[in-house]
Amino acid sequence: MKVIHLIPHGLSHGQFHGAERVVYSLAKGLLDEGVEVVVVTAPGIAPQFRRLTGLRLYVLPISSGGLVHRVNSYIRGIHQLREIVDEEAPQILHVHGDLARTMALAIRPKCVVVETLHGRDLREPCLPRINEQVSDLAASVLFDGNVFYVSSCIKQYSFLRLSKPSVVIHNSLDPEILAYLSAPSEPQTGGRYVLWLGRLNYTKGPDILIKALSLRKKDDIRVVFLGDGPLRSSLEVLAKRLNMQADFLGFVDEPTKAALLRNASAIVASIRHAGLSQVLTEAAASGAPVIAAFDDEASEELGTRVTFVKELGPVELSKALDKVLSVGTRRNAVCNVLPNSTFARKYLSFYHLLLGEAIR
Repeated sequence: MKVIHLIPHGLSHGQFHGAERVVYSLAKGLLDEGVEVVVVTAPGIAPQFRRLTGLRLYVLPISSGGLVHRVNSYIRGIHQLREIVDEEAPQILHVHGDLARTMALAIRPKCVVVETLHGRDLREPCLPRINEQVSDLAASVLFDGNVFYVSSCIKQYSFLRLSKPSVVIHNSLDPEILAYLSAPSEPQTGGRYVLWLGRLNYTKGPDILIKALSLRKKDDIRVVFLGDGPLRSSLEVLAKRLNMQADFLGFVDEPTKAALLRNASAIVASIRHAGLSQVLTEAAASGAPVIAAFDDEASEELGTRVTFVKELGPVELSKALDKVLSVGTRRNAVCNVLPNSTFARKYLSFYHLLLGEAIR
C-alpha cells in the first residue's frame, strides 16, 4: 500500500507541535508496518520529516506574504500536487487541515481520500458545513477519536445520518517524546510555576488560567506559557493588569519542553476545548499534576494522571489549582500513557476498510 500525507502548512503556524507531531508519528508507524509513505508539505516543517528513513518527501511552494503572493503560491502548489499524485499513484491520499482539503478537492484524485480534522470533534457545529465541503472524500477521521466512513455518494447529508459505526483511534505518544521526558533534567530556576501548554487562542482558554491565578492568595507561584498564538499580546496585557508573574516562552525545542513539563508544579491544558489532544497526552505522560476540561474519553484513558473539571471557569480552575498546589507537587512516574505501537495499525486497518468499500 502507498499513502500520501498532505500537510501543506504547519497547522500550528509552521511549528512542529500537536497536529504536526501526530502526522509525523503516523508516518513513522506506517513505515514500520511496511507501507510506502509519501509526505507532501511546506518548507517550514519539511526538515522534521526528513528525519524519517524510507520516507519520500515533496515540498510545495506554499509561502506567506501578501494575499496575491499567497494565492499564486497556492495555485502553484495545486499544480505540483496534481503531478505528485499522478506520478506516485497512491491508494490513499490522507489530507490534514483546511488548505489540504481544498487542494485535494481541486485536483479531484482518483484514489481514496482520508481527511483528519485536527482538534475537532462531533460536538462542533461546523461539521455539517465541513461535510458539504468534503462531499466526494472517501473518509473523514476526527482527530479527537471518532472515526466515520463517508461514502463517495454522500453529498449534503449530516454526519449524524451516516450508517457506518464509529471507531476510536487515540493519538499516540511518540517514543521520542517519552525519551526526552525520561532524560535527567536540572530543576528549573525561578521557583514554582504553573505551566500552560498549547496554542494561545480563545478556544484553548489561556485567559482563564491568568484570571484563575489572580483569584488565589498571592504566593510565589508564577505562570509559564509554552506556545504561541493570536492572544499572546492581549494575555501579556491581562497578566500585567492583574499583577501576575507571567513568562511567555513561545515555542521551544523538545528537550527544553520536556524539562519544563517534568519540573512544573502543575500543568494546565485545554480549558475551553475538551478532548484527548496531543498536548494533554504529553502533559499526562510527564508525571506532573495536570488539570484539564472534562472529557469522557480522556478521563477513561488518562484516569488519575489528570484532574478533570467539568465546569472550568476562572473560579473552578482556581479551586482546582488550590487543591493541587496545597498538597505539594505529587509526581507520577513518566509513563507512555498512549503507546504508539497500535496507533498506525489502527489507521492501516481503516485504510484497508476504505479500500474494500471503494472496490465494492
